[in-house]
Amino acid sequence: MRNKPKRYLILLIGLVLLLASSAVGCQAPSANREQVEQVIDVLDTAKLLDIGYNQPDKIVTVEGVMVGTYYATGSKGQPTFLNFHDPYEGYFTAVIWGDDRDNFPPNPESYYLYKKVRIKGKIEIYKGAPEIILRQPSQILVVK
Repeated sequence: MRNKPKRYLILLIGLVLLLASSAVGCQAPSANREQVEQVIDVLDTAKLLDIGYNQPDKIVTVEGVMVGTYYATGSKGQPTFLNFHDPYEGYFTAVIWGDDRDNFPPNPESYYLYKKVRIKGKIEIYKGAPEIILRQPSQILVVK
């Protein structure tokens, strides 16, 4: 008879532990978990400018068809401009600096031209237009 209270106590502790572990497993999703990625159209200049000015550290994904490119071999830093609008002035542009060109396919100005791509990075504002600097090939994806 003396062991009955001990058994009940052990049973009660086991039940409490079981309920506690179930409650932990049923919690609502954490706010830190990755959320569905929002893709912004390259021609939504107002939204891109808003992000660039007001959320400069936000990583965004921009999608569109590249309609023009230019490799400025004679310019300081030898940038490669990947443009999504003609004329490009005032619209979104992606830039690959000369030091980073080797990270990308050969002749990125030809490789990406006329392809639909997704660009990922932080929006910067240059001369009133939004742009993303590409440093790694993981920042640009050709959309099939």
